[in-house]
Amino acid sequence: MEKQTLEHLARQINTDLQETFDSIGVTLFDFKVEFGRTAYGEILLADEI
Repeated sequence: MEKQTLEHLARQINTDLQETFDSIGVTLFDFKVEFGRTAYGEILLADEI
């Protein structure tokens, strides 16, 4: 279940970033995301490079 959640979040982040970069005429080739957890166990985006 957790793997599926992370994959879904990564794909959504990819879509959002591609749309943002496309809107300013820049091609997104590669990026890295790092996930973390809150004190309550919620998964969140910790970093994007």
